[in-house]
Order: sequence, then C-alpha cells, then structure tokens
Amino acid sequence: MEVLKAEIACLQGKRFQLHPDFPTGGIADVSEYADGMGKVRVRAKLDLSDPKRIVIREIPFGSTTESLIESVEAAAKAGRIKIASISDFTTESVEIEIKLQRGVYAEEVVDALYAFTECEQSISCNFLVIKDDFPVQMTATEAVRHHADKLLGILKSELQIEERELLDDLHARTLERIFIEERVYKAIETKKTQEAVAKAVLDGLLPYRKEIRRDVTPEDVERLLKIPIRRISLYDIEKAKAEMDRIKARLKEVRAHLADLVGYAVGWLEGVKKRLEPAWARKTELAGFARVDAKEVARRDISLRYDRQTGYLGTSVSSGDAILQVSPYDKILVLRRSGLWSVVPLPERLFVDQGMLHCAIAEKETLSGVVFTLVYRDAEHGYPHIKRFRIEGWIMNKDYQLLPEGAQVLWFTAAPASPFAVAYLPKPRQKVKDEEFRVEDYEPKGIKANGVRLAAKEALSARGPELAPAASAESPGLFDAPAAKASSKASSKAAAGSSSKPAVPKAAAGKKPAAKPAAPKAPAKKAAEAKKPAAKGGLLAAAEAKKTASKAPAKPAPKPVPKSAAAAKPAASKAKKAAETPAAKGKKKPK
Repeated sequence: MEVLKAEIACLQGKRFQLHPDFPTGGIADVSEYADGMGKVRVRAKLDLSDPKRIVIREIPFGSTTESLIESVEAAAKAGRIKIASISDFTTESVEIEIKLQRGVYAEEVVDALYAFTECEQSISCNFLVIKDDFPVQMTATEAVRHHADKLLGILKSELQIEERELLDDLHARTLERIFIEERVYKAIETKKTQEAVAKAVLDGLLPYRKEIRRDVTPEDVERLLKIPIRRISLYDIEKAKAEMDRIKARLKEVRAHLADLVGYAVGWLEGVKKRLEPAWARKTELAGFARVDAKEVARRDISLRYDRQTGYLGTSVSSGDAILQVSPYDKILVLRRSGLWSVVPLPERLFVDQGMLHCAIAEKETLSGVVFTLVYRDAEHGYPHIKRFRIEGWIMNKDYQLLPEGAQVLWFTAAPASPFAVAYLPKPRQKVKDEEFRVEDYEPKGIKANGVRLAAKEALSARGPELAPAASAESPGLFDAPAAKASSKASSKAAAGSSSKPAVPKAAAGKKPAAKPAAPKAPAKKAAEAKKPAAKGGLLAAAEAKKTASKAPAKPAPKPVPKSAAAAKPAASKAKKAAETPAAKGKKKPK
C-alpha cells in the first residue's frame, strides 16, 4: 500500500517517503534506512504484561521460531540472560513463552534479549534493479519515480490502442449501416465477376463519403460482402444506432483520458489501492528505539584475578586476589613494573610479571580523564624524575614504553593529588637525606615525553601516602627494598657499636659516685634509639615517629640504690683491679 500511495504522490508532484514492510511483522527502526541504501533494525514484538514471563508474539524478518529459540538457549548457557525455561506454542500465529528465574523480572531481561539473541536483527539494504538491461543501484525514491514514468507510458499506449480499436469498430459499423440501410447490396445482384462486385460496392458507398470519414479499403469491401442474408433481413436499425452511440461515448472518454494522462493514472492507482487495501495492510510497526549495546548490557560478573607471587593475570587464575569485576567485552589496561603498558582483550591467563603497577578497564572516555603519575630514576645519574600523562589512544595487544631506556620505577599513582617523598643515597657533605613533593605541582605532558627532574641527587627510593608504616614493617612494598636495606644497615651498626664499647662505671675512673646514679637511663635511651626506624624526613616521618612512640610500651623506672651499696660497689671494683695486676698474679696463694 505504501508503494501505491508513494506513486500517487509522485504523480501529483508531492513529496513522499517510503519505508519497508516485512511479512513476519515485528517492530522496525528506519532511522538509518537512507532511502533504501542503508539498513533497518527489526525487533520481535514482546508481550510484557506478566512481569515473570515474556511472550514473543511476532519475530523479526530473517528469523524463524527454531533459530530464535536456539539463540535464546545459547545466550542462557553463556550466562548472558537468566531464564528458567522456554516453550514454543506457535500455531497459526507465533507464541514463544520465556519463563524467568526467581528474582529476575521481564524489564531487566528485555535489553539482553535484544542484544544477545535474534530478537533484534539488522537488515542491510541494497536496492539493485535491472534498468535498460543493466543492473543499477537506485534509491527507493528514484525507483518510484521511474515506475511512475513507466506507468504513464503504459497507460498512454493502452489508451491509444483502445482509441484505434474504437475507431475501427465505428468505421465498420458505419459501413455496415450504409450497406444495409441504403440497399447498396442490390447493385451486386447482376454482377458476374468479383471485380465488378467490388466496384459496385465502392460506387454505392461513394455518395456517403462524408459519413464514412475514411477511405474504404478492399478489406472493408470484403467484410461487407461476407454479411449473411439472414443478418441483412433481421437488421435492427435502432440497436445498431445505440451501439454506435456507445462506441462514440467511449471514444470521447478515451480521448479525455489521453488529454489528462496523469489524472487517469492517479485514478487507476486509486482503484487498485481500494481493491487491495483490505488484504495488504501493513504488518511491521514503525518505531524509533535506542540501540542496545551488548557491552553496556553485559553483566560484569567475571572476576579478574592477579597472583602477585607468579605474576599471572586473568579470569582462569585460581590463586591471587580478585582486583576487578569485568564482562566478556571489556578490554584491560595493564601497566607493568618495567614501565611497559598495553591494552589487551579480557585474558584467561596472561603473564604480566610481579609487582604490576596498575590494572583497569580500558574505556577511552574514562581513561582520558585520569592523570597517571610515575616517579622513576634515570639510568645515567640515578636522578629522580616525575612523569604525568594521560592514556587516550592505543592499538590492541601492542606494548608501549613509558620510561627512557634503563630507567627504574620508584613510585606510581593514579590519584589526581598526592604527596610523596624521595629518599636520596647518603653521601659525604650531603645534608638533605630526603625531600617531599606534591603530584599536583607538575603539569601533565604527552605520553611520549620524558619526565621532569626532581633533584640533582641520586635517588634511593620514593614513597607515597598509600603505604602505612605498620604495613611497611610487616610486608614491604615494591619500592621499599632499598629503604629497608638502609635501615637494617643502620640498626646493625648501632648494635655493633654498643657491643664493642661496654659501659664502664664512673667510680673506676677515680671519681666519686653520685648518691642517685643515673647510669641505668643511658642503656634505655640507646635501646630506644636502636628501635627507631630509619629516618624518612618531613611530615611523613614525623607522623610515623608519633605513631611508633604511642605504640611503644612504657618502661619501668629504675629502683633506687642504697648509699651503702653505692659505696661498697666502687671498693669491690678496686679490689678486683688490684687482683688482676701482674704483681698480684706472680704471688702464690697460701695453702
């Protein structure tokens, strides 16, 4: 029906638009039809009156009930939709019932059905026709206009043929009337030859030339001579006159149609439309609906695990920690300890090395707003550098390098603002052992640019606020190895110095001891100093020292020593020294 209406509008010079219709019904989105050169998205018509079940009443073009049921079952097995059962009750009309699982409702499953099953089909249009014996691609509008022109030509030819036939019929009946009414046939009764008979007929018709209006041919004479005598005797003049009037009226009508050929074509099409409209009603409903992206509908219920011991990342990794919940369509961004980064499809088991810096879902819209910060030590001098960058584009499965050759990563963060401290390698005459910086003080640059140098000192380590002091003492992070070694060396040196130089009482040097000696306080002070961790400097070090001091248990005060005991102690030590002299050793003890 739409084609007939479009052709009528084309003949009348009006604008028209043609959209496809499908015998299987359904719902069609023709927003990308592009006049027959684009594509059409067709959906099944769903009955959602019951929230716990979905009934498919019409299927999209290109699908059958069997193929649609198979696609639903495959999506259910893959875990993309949650259904309890599917049943086919199709007879004359389509009826496929989908029952949902407990806790799942129809509105939650509709988008997944359109995304993962044959409930939605995309049909590409290729309007290829044969024109002048050659295949030609045309738009729907061009095809309708071409058909309208062809229709006008055909109708004109038909009317011209009918006009000729009517004129021939009128001429024959005029000759027949004159031949019978004027008794021209009487002139042939005395003729003996065929030529004489034909000449007599032509001579008899000659006086009525104005009525005939056309030359009489030998065929006309032959047709008149074949009229039987019985017909001549029973000739009805009134009936012949009525028949000629009918022919003249039809001839007038045909000539009027030829004069207004477009109007005649429109009327002819209206008659065809009226006759076929009850049986050719539109079956496909036209509606605009939003595109359902399978990536958006897919549930992120797959655990992506990373094993820090083995360095493997993937959905099939059984050990390690679950760091992300992903869908099968997600792409994963991986930043390795070596400074390499890449974007890969969801891996089942991928080796990314130990100490992975960062892992996230790679969405360009999200990543373009994240500024990553990397602190590294260059290979030539060991100076610390900071590099801030965004990841805005990539090629799948391609490795990209973030650092200059030979550089070593010290610290990494994806936070937009954060403090961090850099510890320098101790050197003679170097007063600054560590220094604090802030990430937001440095502007982001291109991902291929080198970092900005923080200081002209050889860096030992870098630390941010992400790692707490308690955690660093029990399980040091990736960048804590150099600092831990330095602190262990410092503590071992302090222990060695205290063991090689034991404390000597002041009385041994010949000085008078105090009444309340403070000697026990010195070892306690040294022990407290030995227990302190390596200096980190700045606000972070102050906070850590405060936290450690609050956790340390209070030591009991030393007991007071009596004066008699204090006086006896130096005398005993003098006697012991005298016994150890060489003169005392030479003397033999009396038996």
